[in-house]
Amino acid sequence: MAQTLINATHDLMLLAKTDGTILDLNNAMAKALGKEKEKIIGTNIKEYLPPDIYEYRTKKVREVEKTKKPVHFIDSRRGRWFDHHFYPIFDENGKVTQIAIFSRDITKQREAEKESRKFKTIADNANYGVLIFELNGRISYVNEYFSKVHGYEKGELIGKNIKEISCNGNLLLHIKEKIIENGKIDAIEIYQKRKDGKIFPMLVTGVLIREDDSSYIAVTAIDISEKKEMEERLVEQKKLASLGRLAAVVAHELNTPLANILVTTEYLAERIKKYRNELEVIKKEVKNATSIIRDILGFSRMKIKEKKIVNLREIIEEAIEKVKMIRITDDVIIDNRVNDLEIKGDRERLLECFVNIIKNAVMAKDENKDNHFVIIDAMENKDEAEIIIKDNGIGMDEDVQKSALKPFFTTRPLGEGTGLGLFIANWIAEEHGGGIKIKSKKGEGTEVKVRLKK
Repeated sequence: MAQTLINATHDLMLLAKTDGTILDLNNAMAKALGKEKEKIIGTNIKEYLPPDIYEYRTKKVREVEKTKKPVHFIDSRRGRWFDHHFYPIFDENGKVTQIAIFSRDITKQREAEKESRKFKTIADNANYGVLIFELNGRISYVNEYFSKVHGYEKGELIGKNIKEISCNGNLLLHIKEKIIENGKIDAIEIYQKRKDGKIFPMLVTGVLIREDDSSYIAVTAIDISEKKEMEERLVEQKKLASLGRLAAVVAHELNTPLANILVTTEYLAERIKKYRNELEVIKKEVKNATSIIRDILGFSRMKIKEKKIVNLREIIEEAIEKVKMIRITDDVIIDNRVNDLEIKGDRERLLECFVNIIKNAVMAKDENKDNHFVIIDAMENKDEAEIIIKDNGIGMDEDVQKSALKPFFTTRPLGEGTGLGLFIANWIAEEHGGGIKIKSKKGEGTEVKVRLKK
């Protein structure tokens, strides 16, 4: 029965003396050596092996004799790979006289491992995400890209369940069911969850891979956050272009009657002293309305003219004076600490940028504080200038900060602003190679940094 079991295995088995004389072997070994079993017994293993292979395996036999312990090694012959185990067999004196050899052809396994290494090398260095998970959702492989866009270190996701990175009704789990049902899915948008809880979009494809004893799902994915943002910006730009054209028409229609009201008010103020205060209120409101129209016109004419060398200190001084003309600043301390600082830019647009920001800083006064100050300072390096406008006003919460640079967003009462000031200011800064960054805390004030390329 033992012989039957030995012959039933696909592993190669052979019993030989330490000098190489073959004493016994199974059918699988006989087939590998290319002769009938009976004709092989009594011959020497040297007859069946190339000289270099024979020499190498003889060294392993000597190692078994010397150490009296089993030896394991892998070698190749005629393009095939074998996994060998040499076991010592002792005589009554404890001397190794025979060697039991067990060999297994591992060529297919080696080829699979080679292909696996190729895949892993390609996947590890791919500029898209690769995810492999079991049907129960357990993650068995992710590449560096997939880990990074989810906010994890490489390998940190291994062993976790895909539920931990899924969101919006577990969309990744949902596509898993589709893949199992159809064998694959073509490109589909899903939303994933980063380690910090933030949600972001990905474009994914997936395929079901079946093996003899298990199945798993392989997914490729790309972070499309920037693509989605660009699409949203394009839609927004089209909307803004339409609004801009409408705004220009309305602003032009209003400018003439407002100018007439202002002239008439100034004329009456000189002649009717009794109502001077009331007429001053009208003048102030007309100037406020004119300022709003100026914002709207600026929005409709978002173009940069020719850039020339300009002095930022002079522009900021002029901006402060313009703000004082349209806003009461008697109880506001405005401190311009900017020294002579030159960049190449559109003077008119830069003036508009700083008027908008300084006006906002003045209007952010906290009535519960004794003093309201607006400090304007600057920093510069070889390539950029940075203007910092800081106030100690009411400040902004996180939600307001996120929306502050969006068009038509305002926290002012109706009639006190268009919500275009910071949007236009940021656009001007971007057109000058920089941008605006806002840092604020509710009740403590706001700091606006304006970066401009020199």
